[in-house]
Amino acid sequence: MIAAKENKLDSLKRLVNDTSDPFIKYETYNQIIDGYLWYRSDSAYAYIEKSMKIAKVLDNSKMSNQLTLTYSIMLSTSGLLNESSQILKKINRQRLDKSLLRDYYYAQERFYYVSSEFSHDNYYTPLYKKQERIYQDSVRSTYLENSVEYNKYTANLMVNAGEYLKARDLLEKTIPSLNKPTRFAAMIYYDLAGIYKILKNDRLYEYYLIQASIVDRQIPTKENAAIKDLAFYLYKNKLQDIDRANLYIQSALNDARFYNNRQRILQISEKLPLIVNAFQEKSSRENIHLKYSIIVISILSIFITCSLIFIYRQVRQLRKARLAVDWLNNELQFYNNELQQLNSKLHHANETREENVGFFMDLCSSYINKLDDYKQIVKSKIINNRINDLLKNIDSQQFAKSDKNDFFVSFDRAVLSLFPNFVDNVNKLMKEDSQLQLKKGEILNSELRVLALIRLGIDSSSKIASFLHYSPQTIYNYRVKLKKSSRFVREDFEQQIKNM
Repeated sequence: MIAAKENKLDSLKRLVNDTSDPFIKYETYNQIIDGYLWYRSDSAYAYIEKSMKIAKVLDNSKMSNQLTLTYSIMLSTSGLLNESSQILKKINRQRLDKSLLRDYYYAQERFYYVSSEFSHDNYYTPLYKKQERIYQDSVRSTYLENSVEYNKYTANLMVNAGEYLKARDLLEKTIPSLNKPTRFAAMIYYDLAGIYKILKNDRLYEYYLIQASIVDRQIPTKENAAIKDLAFYLYKNKLQDIDRANLYIQSALNDARFYNNRQRILQISEKLPLIVNAFQEKSSRENIHLKYSIIVISILSIFITCSLIFIYRQVRQLRKARLAVDWLNNELQFYNNELQQLNSKLHHANETREENVGFFMDLCSSYINKLDDYKQIVKSKIINNRINDLLKNIDSQQFAKSDKNDFFVSFDRAVLSLFPNFVDNVNKLMKEDSQLQLKKGEILNSELRVLALIRLGIDSSSKIASFLHYSPQTIYNYRVKLKKSSRFVREDFEQQIKNM
């Protein structure tokens, strides 16, 4: 807000430097004076002097009187009451242009308002207040009825007459018409705060002081009373907000110094030590509390640090223990899996063993029965003196061939029972063009039976020949042929079969 105001004033200053027309210069100077009047008295005075020179050159009494009244208002606001009084006495009310009557009444009202605030006694203050009310009524008469300005001065007169509720209602009814932040808006909020102070409504008193202070910042103006009163109120009623009170009183003092308002500086200086001392006492108490808090926090920090170190060590040990337990669990799981697989293999081996034992018991029983049958046949032939028939039966190969085939079938089934993938595994060891193919109806062929016996630990060709009812030479030929057809060197082939 301040930056915007300064920029606007700088633009007006550049504008006045760009023209030589005295009337344009005068009007532009007046705009600059209006900008500084409630913002910075020294700057306002400097431009009043410049405008006064133009008025003298133009020999324009209206311009001179207007600037004189503005100068008086500025002097009263700055606390230079004697100087302001001397200027007002020089103005002839009867010869004054009618368009300047409002400025004249307001300059008089301003003088008596500041005088009543400055005197603080039981004799002069009532006299100043009486004159202030007279000129308030005169100023009100220059505004249209029901305007913001008219209502503001009407409410002031009601307050002076003790009609506080009527004044309050009138100002609150006026608030909705305050469309933008203006000095009159800030004054209405400030007057409402004063009414609520009289009505002993602290909550609304504080509220409207805050609203007035906000508008003062938005305009912005450095001639303000709301933030000063707000600081005093917080000091007296809300010591817990003494920080805010100190901040506000410092801001009010800075504003008064910036404007060069002697009266306001004096008012603030009377109360400033009280607020500053209260603020410093609170700061001292807070520092003591902070000191003890730091000591307690330091002790707690040491305790927490030691606790964290202890917990960290415990966590590390627990983590190591968990890792050891996890490793043991993994080992246990591994051995459990191994044991389960071993149990499964043992269970399967037991089932296979029982199956093969039963199978070979059946086979032995079958051969015993066949021997009994041969015995009975032989006995019957001898008793009946049929020796020639007996010899024919013995020479016949029918029974031997049938028994041999039954034996091979039983052997093949037993091998596949022990090694279900025997044929596929053997072919993995053979070359592509030497794969062993089974004929229709075959379970195993002669080569596979030879390899099956080697897998069972029978690697003697004579034993294999005896077992399969082949000649040793035939078995030898099979073994040589198989070694040549394998993917491995001859010495490793049969070892691969045994490891299968």
